[in-house]
Amino acid sequence: MTITNHSGLPILDVRISRLDLGMTPRSWWPEQAMSGTLRADDNWVWEAPQDMQSDLDMRTLLVSGWKPVATLLITDASGVQWFRTGSRQPERVVEQ
Repeated sequence: MTITNHSGLPILDVRISRLDLGMTPRSWWPEQAMSGTLRADDNWVWEAPQDMQSDLDMRTLLVSGWKPVATLLITDASGVQWFRTGSRQPERVVEQ
């Protein structure tokens, strides 16, 4: 999975908090899926860890043509956090 910073400012951190696959989504919660700082127009290529790649459910869904839908937690240059699922617009995280 490739994540690109299309903004003109750095992103301080991107974390993959969840991956969903399938019509009735099966979810995975990757650990240690963090980018660190992404400069403007920079890419972060994330590969699923071996235990996720060898998961029979994930392999079956991927072979069947399902594309993973990632939920990302993003920290922008101002330190504001956002979350984004798939290709939807990012939503600001509201502290409660």
